[in-house]
Amino acid sequence: RQGAQCASLQMLDVHGGTLQLVECHGFEPRSAEFWRTVDVNGASTCGRVLHGGERTIVTDVEADARLAGTEDLAAYRLSGIRAVQSTPLRS
Repeated sequence: RQGAQCASLQMLDVHGGTLQLVECHGFEPRSAEFWRTVDVNGASTCGRVLHGGERTIVTDVEADARLAGTEDLAAYRLSGIRAVQSTPLRS
């Protein structure tokens, strides 16, 4: 099956330097709550994009060393997410 089963949209809080969850689809509620606010220290792809400013792709969250043992990996597992990508959108 192709296509995404989960998606989210976040907005940059320029004053706090964090991403705030605006909308999500397909996330287990506890995952959505965990990612309500993402900062540059987060191991998720969104945290990495916030830190580096470039699109980030993880083809297998279970094999990604930066996710090993993190709460972000636990949140991906809760929602059944195995692969993820985050792309910053700028206006």
